[in-house]
Amino acid sequence: MDPVNSGDAISASAQEAASGGDVSLIRWMLSLTPRERLQVLQAHVNSIMRLRDALRPVPDFAEMQNYELPG
Repeated sequence: MDPVNSGDAISASAQEAASGGDVSLIRWMLSLTPRERLQVLQAHVNSIMRLRDALRPVPDFAEMQNYELPG
């Protein structure tokens, strides 16, 4: 018998253990419209892009002084 899909009231932690995920987050995401889900996903992508850009190394000032323009 599947404890997540049974009619018995079980705790959220038992549901998480049985399903392998945070059931409340899954239910929240499923309560959104497809457009809202895409907006949430895009916000996560934007956050990751900002973090990635923040981790890029800044050029060393000494290296910039020795840089010669091509031509």
